[in-house]
Formats: sequence, C-alpha cells, structure tokens
Amino acid sequence: MAHDTFISVFYVYLCRCYGMAVSVAGNENHESHVPKRIIMLEFKNVQLEAVPHELSFVARLGEVTAIRGERGSGKTSVVNAILGRAPVVSGFVTIDGELVTVGSAPFFRKTVSYVPQDVRLAVSRLSVVVDEMLAIAASQGRGCAKAAVAAEMATLGITEDVLRTDVRSLDGRLVRLVLAALGSAIGGSIFLLDEPVDRPDTVMSSFLRRQAERGRCVVVTESGDYVDCDKTIMI
Repeated sequence: MAHDTFISVFYVYLCRCYGMAVSVAGNENHESHVPKRIIMLEFKNVQLEAVPHELSFVARLGEVTAIRGERGSGKTSVVNAILGRAPVVSGFVTIDGELVTVGSAPFFRKTVSYVPQDVRLAVSRLSVVVDEMLAIAASQGRGCAKAAVAAEMATLGITEDVLRTDVRSLDGRLVRLVLAALGSAIGGSIFLLDEPVDRPDTVMSSFLRRQAERGRCVVVTESGDYVDCDKTIMI
C-alpha cells in the first residue's frame, strides 16, 4: 500500500475507487511536518465557474456550516475548491490564512475527512472499505481501531451487520452514514460532507452537532433545510 503521507484518508481511497491519480505534488516544504490543528476555513470573494456569484464566508472549529442550494447550483464545486481539486476563477480559499491551491492542497487534505455525494464502491462489502481506509489512516499516522468505527456507527443506529451486507442491497444514505461514522473515528479538523442526506434528518443533525462539539469544523452541503447548523451559505 502506498504511503500517501499528506493526503486525506478519504481522498486516497476515493481516488482509487474512481481510478484517479493520487498526486503528492506541492508537499516538498512539508515533508517533516504534520499539519497543525485547523482553526478556520475561509472563502474570500471566491468566484467558481459553476457558481453564479461570489462566495465569502468563514467556517470555524466548533461550528456546523451548511452550503445550501438547489441541485445543480454548484455545491460540489465548493467542495472541490476546499479540497483543492478545482482552481478558483478569482478570490481565494484559505485554511488558517494559508492559500489552498491545486499545488498546496495535498498537504491540507490530511486535515480533512471527506464524505462524497456520489459513492460508487467497487467492492462487495463495506467491511472491505473500512479495512482499507483504516490501513491508509495507519500509514499516515492516524491510527484508529475498528471498534471505534463500530462505536460511531452505533450512535447512528447502525449495526456491524451492515458491514457484511452486499453493498448492492444498501441505499446510498446508509452507505454515506457508514462513511461518516468512519470519518468521525479517523478524525481530522475539517469534516466535509457533500449532501449526506436528501431530506430533514435528525440522526444526521445530531451526529454533525456532536462532531462540532468535539472541536471540528463541520461543512455540509444540502439542497434544503435538512440539518441543524450554525450558519447557512446560500448559493
């Protein structure tokens, strides 16, 4: 297994799922460092190709920030800008005052746990996903016991039997909830979830609130008023 030291666990795994190259360009000045604990994510006058207006907001530790808009409004483009997967047209995205660019993003991704909207898994069981992500986390020095994942799943009302169930029989929401539980167990200052639910969901709201109370910066995209949040950014 490759030791992609400064790329988030979720990003490495999803790159493999989607057959994307995993780039570590831009790490040269950070090889002996683990990213410090993130305090603030900021968009300042950011223009993205898929979003019709500029975005300016601050997401802080201890808060749940919702990026809300109709389907096709560009929410995933905002997520990609945070991950450094897409350049901004103008303005800037910063983490604690440091610019997030395509070149610097691999370093910052280590601070992120990311749950995508469209999860296509080329495996038969979620247990395979959990085992591989935990192995990637261990290679990055973010060791986590499988029991911790099970405990997080339990807070969402999910039993370990789900991990042994054929993925094809599971709905997308349940898969995303399992990945959210995994992201919670692995950790990271920024918890980024792209449309984890498509209707009001008290279970997810409570889960995200607990993440914020643990001192994480939680950023979630949604198409409606589905989760409890501290601030809402309309796009």
